[in-house]
Amino acid sequence: MTSAATANPVLTALLVGFVHDAKYFVAGKIAPFFMSGLQSAAYYKWARENALNVPKTIRRAPRTEYSRGLPMISDDNFYCQEYGHEEPVDDGERKKYAAYFDADRAAIRRIADVLLVKREQAVRDLAATVTGNAPTVHWDDPASNPFEDVEAARAAVHNQSGLEANLMMLPRSVFIALSYHPLVLDRIKYTQKGVITEDLLASLFKVEEVVVAGGIENKAPEGLALNPDQIWGKDVYVAVSDGSQDLQAPSFMRTFAWTGETGPDGMQVKTYREDKINSDVHRGNAYLDYKLVAPYAGYKITGAIS
Repeated sequence: MTSAATANPVLTALLVGFVHDAKYFVAGKIAPFFMSGLQSAAYYKWARENALNVPKTIRRAPRTEYSRGLPMISDDNFYCQEYGHEEPVDDGERKKYAAYFDADRAAIRRIADVLLVKREQAVRDLAATVTGNAPTVHWDDPASNPFEDVEAARAAVHNQSGLEANLMMLPRSVFIALSYHPLVLDRIKYTQKGVITEDLLASLFKVEEVVVAGGIENKAPEGLALNPDQIWGKDVYVAVSDGSQDLQAPSFMRTFAWTGETGPDGMQVKTYREDKINSDVHRGNAYLDYKLVAPYAGYKITGAIS
């Protein structure tokens, strides 16, 4: 016998917490969530003209209309497709845990891991379509100059869009290479601890935030030997990221999440009983779409290290 799947608010809150607190998964930073009450709709695809074109005059004569902003609206739409994963909790397995709820917690963590990896891959694949260049010299070479390369990337974003990049994403291997780079070490030698952190790199590279991507994926075809590798490879991104719930605010990418089916956080857990496998089954799902909203507001440094 299989029971109907019912919403589980306690486990939904647990799933949301696991996803939001996940370290080294950066999709939510590069493509911040926009929560929508509609599954599908047209949206403001930010255009450079919205920032660079201003009215010739905003002077108003008495009894005349004011100048108004008329943002360009794309003919692009978002459509939030369902993504989900289930984890059974076997009655026998549950007994091995000291606390009844611990087995459910472990299942929800596994669901969160699956959703995080798939979201990371989707955002990476879309971000990879933007323009960029390789560094003059790879950053794991002491002769390289990462500061010049990042400054060129920031300048490209500014010149293309009129916006200042506020986010830099580093794959974990690139972060480690920068931690030993002589130019970086030279600039921090007079700091209190001399330890490389994301905040310290953000100040050095003149962005508001540096995030480190450390998610791992299996690049081997299904059924073949495991081939783990970094999800984001060796590419660095410099971009404008705006997580506000304002569709007209420029942001390199956005993740549209339909809340009508899942609730305010765009995710939910439903639970049902499946007697034929002696298990409670937890289903975690989300309705999402990923969009490159302002392609001019992002720049890729391809293959930052060798």
